[in-house]
Amino acid sequence: AADRIRYAMEKFFERMRSTVSADAAAAEGDASATLCEVLLAGPPKLEYLVAHSKGSLVVAHALEHYVEDLEDDESALFERLRITTLGAVVGLPPTFKKVRQYLGSLDWFGAAPIQASA
Repeated sequence: AADRIRYAMEKFFERMRSTVSADAAAAEGDASATLCEVLLAGPPKLEYLVAHSKGSLVVAHALEHYVEDLEDDESALFERLRITTLGAVVGLPPTFKKVRQYLGSLDWFGAAPIQASA
């Protein structure tokens, strides 16, 4: 009986993990696709793109798709757009020239290791 319960619980958590992951990926994909569409529309006054944490991942995916969709064509955004990410360092296309990424000392990823005192 205990084995059946354990098996049922493992299956339940496995399904939950895959559902959560799929939902998160779909939401991120929708946001990335929307941002990519905005960039492809070429808004003439767009100068800044700022993202924090998971938003940085969304921006990274959108910029990758933007570069791919241009198929090696030039874009004024490559030189003009100032991209800033906060709280997560992500891989951004090197075609964008004005990129700053910040990881703060209070962020979990940027926190300095705590040393035990003797």
